Amino acid sequence: MTVDDLSLNVPDVVIADSNFFNVFNFPLLQGDPRSALVEPMSIVLSQSTTKRFFGNSNPLGQTIRSFRNQICTITGIVEDVPANSHLQYQALISWSSTVPGVGPLNIHWLNNWRTQVNLTYLLLRENADPIRFEAGLSEFMHRHMPEQAEKYKLYLQPYSGIYLNSSDIRYTANTKVGNRTYVYVFSVIAFLILTIACFNFINLSTAQATRRASEVGMRKILGGYRKQLIFQFLFESTLFTSLAVFIALVLTEILLPYVNTFVAKSLSLGYFNTPIFLLLFVAVATLVGIGAGSYPAFV
Repeated sequence: MTVDDLSLNVPDVVIADSNFFNVFNFPLLQGDPRSALVEPMSIVLSQSTTKRFFGNSNPLGQTIRSFRNQICTITGIVEDVPANSHLQYQALISWSSTVPGVGPLNIHWLNNWRTQVNLTYLLLRENADPIRFEAGLSEFMHRHMPEQAEKYKLYLQPYSGIYLNSSDIRYTANTKVGNRTYVYVFSVIAFLILTIACFNFINLSTAQATRRASEVGMRKILGGYRKQLIFQFLFESTLFTSLAVFIALVLTEILLPYVNTFVAKSLSLGYFNTPIFLLLFVAVATLVGIGAGSYPAFV
């Protein structure tokens, strides 16, 4: 993209329908969300992209040379997309720019029913039945694409399910998609590592317990009950495990930025924003502590 004599590479440019800001809640900092992407060759820039070209000045109404060397009019500034958003873009160009006879880009293959690279999002009415709506898609296909109606099957996918359930979709440019299989595989690996650690902890606790036979005998002589001894061993085991969880969390916080740089990700542990994480850590520490300390405690 070029403004005056300044030319910069702007990745993640998306052609978007005029209803984009009606469907999604990306905050438009400047401009009218109802009309920002209506007119041909309208463009909405991200906050960081705007700063690269215009600094702190107001760019609304100014022009920028963009796609296919065409002149675009800046109609809005949108807040930078969060790193964990499914959709990623730095600039939005109005879809009408591509419509033959309407916009100068005149892209025929983008504007017909057979186009397969378009990402289509539907905002259903409140209380609408997705299953009933999906059942009508077959008739929709027969109406608009009768020659392809038996070849393709349209279906709905909840927005919340896109990330982990879109690995089979071919055209996913400018989107972040994951794979549920990877989650299962890494979860199994984590469980196996934790299981091995538990067995090692049991072996170490058992070996340590045999060396504490004199202590156990002395406590019994002094009136210690079996239940008290069992509780002591389980408490010590759980205390060690809890300490290990705490050290693990501290090390994770310290090392996470380096891991993100290495794998080019933006992973984070929002355990303060997600209380269930804290409960999970407490539950794991307690279960592992009791499980690993139970054998030496009862024996």
